[in-house]
Amino acid sequence: MTPTQLSQAVLRSVRDAVDGGELRVAVPERVTLRRPPRHVGAHAWSTGVALRLAGPAGLPAPEVARLLR
Repeated sequence: MTPTQLSQAVLRSVRDAVDGGELRVAVPERVTLRRPPRHVGAHAWSTGVALRLAGPAGLPAPEVARLLR
């Protein structure tokens, strides 16, 4: 999976959670990926989308991440 495909997959998860009523937030236009500071392998990526949506959703970021998983 390419970084672009991964970003699109995460964005789909956000849309699905919103459409399913699990999250009440505005769906971002895009999800940015970055390499974690201490990545384990060449294919390690992270995103702050759970942190970004936590405040507007009124939920802790780990709960948002769980919903998106």
